[in-house]
Amino acid sequence: MFDCNGVDCVRFTPEFGFLEPFQTLRIVASYTNNLRGQKFHQFMCLIENHPPIPVHIICIEKKISMMKMPNQCCFIVSKHFFRNIEISISDELKRIIDACKNNRNCIQLSEQYIDFGTCRFGDIKQKTITLTNISGAETTIQWVSMGQSDLGKNKVFRIEQEYKTIIPSQSMNLDLFFTPNQHDKFYSGRFDATLFWMERMILIPIKIILIGNSFQHHTWIAEYSLQKNSIHLMTCQELQNSSNFRTFTLKRHSHLPMMFKLHSSTARYFNIEPRQGMILGPYQIFAVKSNKPIPSNKLCSKLLNEILTLEINLDYQVDINISQKFEEPTLIINDGKPVIFPVTHPLSCQIVAVGLKNSTKCCLRYSFEDDEPSSPFKLPRFSSIINGNEYRKSFWYFIPMNVGHHAYTSSLSIYKIGSEEIIKRIPISIEGECVIGHFKVDKENFSLGKIILGSYETEFFTIMNDGKCTLNITLGCKTLSGIELTEILFHPSRITIGAGERVQVELKAKPLCIDQHSMKIGCYLRSSPYSRQTIENSWMDLAVFDMIGIYPKLKIVDVKIESIPFLTKYNIWKILEINRLNNALGNLTFEVSSKPIEINLPILKSYPSLNNKIDIDMLIKNESDCNTKWSLRKKDNQCSCKLEEKRIGFNTFMKTLCCEHVDKIIIVPTFGVLQSSNTMLWKIRVEYFPPGLQKVEFVLDLFPENKSELASSLPLVFSRAVPDEDKALFPCDLAMINSDIHFEMQPIFINELKSQSQVLWVYNPFKHPVNYSVQKLCGGTMRRFIKCLNPSETVQPFSQHPMIFSYLPVTINPAKARYKISIDNRKLYNLTVTGSSQLYPQYNPYVLCKKMATGKSLFPSSEVELSVNHIAFPVISPNCAVNRIFFINNNTDKILRYYWKRVIIKGRLKLEVSPKSGRLQPMQRSLLTLKCSTLGRTCHLLTGLVCRVVDESLEIKYQKNKLKFLKEEDISAQEFTITEKGTSFPEKRSLPEEDLNQKFLTLNVSVVTSTVNLKRMESPPGFLGLMGREFPNSDSFSTTGNDISALHSADILSCCLWDIIHSSDLEILMKSRLPCVNYKDLSRKSSVENEEVKTCPTECITTLLTKILSDTLGSEESCKEATEN
Repeated sequence: MFDCNGVDCVRFTPEFGFLEPFQTLRIVASYTNNLRGQKFHQFMCLIENHPPIPVHIICIEKKISMMKMPNQCCFIVSKHFFRNIEISISDELKRIIDACKNNRNCIQLSEQYIDFGTCRFGDIKQKTITLTNISGAETTIQWVSMGQSDLGKNKVFRIEQEYKTIIPSQSMNLDLFFTPNQHDKFYSGRFDATLFWMERMILIPIKIILIGNSFQHHTWIAEYSLQKNSIHLMTCQELQNSSNFRTFTLKRHSHLPMMFKLHSSTARYFNIEPRQGMILGPYQIFAVKSNKPIPSNKLCSKLLNEILTLEINLDYQVDINISQKFEEPTLIINDGKPVIFPVTHPLSCQIVAVGLKNSTKCCLRYSFEDDEPSSPFKLPRFSSIINGNEYRKSFWYFIPMNVGHHAYTSSLSIYKIGSEEIIKRIPISIEGECVIGHFKVDKENFSLGKIILGSYETEFFTIMNDGKCTLNITLGCKTLSGIELTEILFHPSRITIGAGERVQVELKAKPLCIDQHSMKIGCYLRSSPYSRQTIENSWMDLAVFDMIGIYPKLKIVDVKIESIPFLTKYNIWKILEINRLNNALGNLTFEVSSKPIEINLPILKSYPSLNNKIDIDMLIKNESDCNTKWSLRKKDNQCSCKLEEKRIGFNTFMKTLCCEHVDKIIIVPTFGVLQSSNTMLWKIRVEYFPPGLQKVEFVLDLFPENKSELASSLPLVFSRAVPDEDKALFPCDLAMINSDIHFEMQPIFINELKSQSQVLWVYNPFKHPVNYSVQKLCGGTMRRFIKCLNPSETVQPFSQHPMIFSYLPVTINPAKARYKISIDNRKLYNLTVTGSSQLYPQYNPYVLCKKMATGKSLFPSSEVELSVNHIAFPVISPNCAVNRIFFINNNTDKILRYYWKRVIIKGRLKLEVSPKSGRLQPMQRSLLTLKCSTLGRTCHLLTGLVCRVVDESLEIKYQKNKLKFLKEEDISAQEFTITEKGTSFPEKRSLPEEDLNQKFLTLNVSVVTSTVNLKRMESPPGFLGLMGREFPNSDSFSTTGNDISALHSADILSCCLWDIIHSSDLEILMKSRLPCVNYKDLSRKSSVENEEVKTCPTECITTLLTKILSDTLGSEESCKEATEN
């Protein structure tokens, strides 16, 4: 404690000291000043490696007048701790203290008591211990010797590294040395350590106790000895030469040079070198040799001994015993058992590893004798040397020519080293058996099906060896015609199969021509597992398979550019609905006869400076009967620019083509396998660079190997023409010749009461909007019945736009009207519109009426929309399923969720959308599939599927106030069903009103199911009409000619009723076709719920159906029979 005022009036007890971690110390302060009044004193508490802490003391004097006592005063100690300098112990130190509760330190010792044992005076002995830092920070340790004046090198106990820093969680070795300075004395010592943890001194003692003894003589250790101070030389008589010797090593522990000398007290059988000399280094090596040879014609088991005395510095002696023993040479073959080969096949080679063991400790030279060269057993011919106590393997061969049991006796000869004299012969018994092998396969006859030319098809089969021998085979394949029309691969191709074993083989086949191929799988025998050559005339048949080679066939289903369709030179982007698009694109296929596909990119008005990128989505369908492997690559050498290195990491570079001479086009994915009848989506990013004419070519490989005779690649060319302001609008469905457009409207029923509308689609290929105006010209016939409903509008960039024309036919003759179209008040087009009529009503998806599909521009007009609003299925047989694809577009910057409601008519039909629900990111387009599954009963249906679209951000907020969605039995208001019980109309229901967070979309669907394959002339796919007079061929019915059996009369009459009700206006139909019928009764419906629908009187229905059937069947008897049914 330090007094800041300089007045020594307050004393603290204790004034200084040492605080253990987490220790509380009580300090007593006493006041000794005799001054009166209030006093203020300031003190500072000084702490090592820590800022000082101020302590304020206030002394107050109190007078006591009634009692004569000495003056006393009390004082108040005010201790202030500041946030920045408050004393605290870190978490690391706390963890160290918890880990070292016994010694309360942060260094752990491997040994604390060290015994050096005995050491000769003048020598040095060393011990090593391990120090481990168990703290979380660097710790420095300093050693201090206790009981010694200093740490000089001439002291008894010494530490090399007195000051050392240890990093956290690491260990270090500490070397301790003991050097006695007197003879025959006991020594003891101690080292204490001071620790510095995080630059603070921690006075925690660490002690090391050391003890040791000293004596006078040196210590010699024989490094090599089988017994104490002895060396053995084990050999046989023929190895008595100068090369037979052994060595032993002596290690010197003294740091002084020593003299040595060898003396022999017995007969000298061995020679040791060196005999005398001086040891200067830490080691001395001695070599021991045989000195007295033994006659070679005698085998002796005598043991020769010799004792040598090693004298060191004339005062220390060590006895060394050297002995040599002679043994009889022998080799143990196959542990003394006969050698038996496994069962093998004729002309096949069996290899056996036979063990040879030399039980003696001397080297032997041996060889095998071959008395019968024609024997099927083959042994090594050359002689070999085997060392003492060595075990080795010798490989013997068994190659039989005939079936049966084979036995053979050979011999092994042991030679004298350095000569050809045979010392010993050992007999060898060898046996082997040869039988005929046999195979089985799990698939003897199978088919690979249809395979794309050049593509591999994989099949697995299993080979089983049900014989008694091991076979080495090589798989192969042969064609029945002898012509190599396919490429066959086996994995593995070379197999070794033991008796009773099974091996699974992978077969890969690739056809090279279009045809059905029959192949035969077999195998050739090989002589050994390591041989690659096969044995002649050893073919064995295993299995037979066939396959069919076909050409690949793909079809482009849809193309969108920035969610808007665009045109190409093939004029195939006719986007009214998915059905019409599929029909238009069906003629373009990737076949051998297909032409290169050239796609014209959108035309830009000028060279783009900033926004020069567009995205294209292309949907491709595989119409082949099998899977198609494809890969896409860009054609090389389209520009002379070279690759440039671009840094993509710290030390990573990638070569890229930074060229601005051609447009940059990226297509993903670039390879894959397209399953049969599946679709894939190509995403194409186009970046415009220079203005003018451009062309970028890709190559689509339909299978890996590029064979020109198979036409395996197809060019895909992206071209861009120079902008032409004179061609601002293109008709999507018609051809324009010399600025003249001819639009022929679809035929309309002549008795329609209201005008029917049709659409002429035009396309703006530029990146700027275009204004147009339509003006009617004089000329034409009955032009006043043809009108343009939108004569002046704006076409957005890269978008299609409908020009809507209405027509009301009054006569059977066609009507024509001529128009003039001006674009941006500059360019003029001539448009001729022709309208025609027909006598019979029929459904046409391109004629717009209230119950049918309406024309729809694909330019975004609402937040959420469907790519089509009506899907018409073809005539479907019962118990079948048909799929149609369409898209849902999110044109907002919000995340939306959609939920589709399925329609189920029990026993008849099920309509469902897959996926049923999903999530749409902002400006995302999702692909959906509509599946129509028919059940056992027929029906004719025009209904609607409802989709609920919910804003994901508002869904939780309005979750409690959600509107109840339609139940499964609810059906749209546009639905009616015709069954054998009559025509039924469900109760009309309106869709729920839209609230703040959900919207409803409706997709109209028309379905006709029938067991009769009916056909109608000029009727689009998916719609049935019986007003025409053409019926299918007689093969579809049970009778011949134009007769229809009574079994199908109910279906035909149901179709007739459906066609009548399906007409645009039932009253006009009745007036024109059947004037005698009260047509008002036909359209009368019951107003009471759950009551059957009332139709026209029986006479009216009979008259109507008789009229239709008489025109169709031609005979009155067939007509009456069908009408009664």
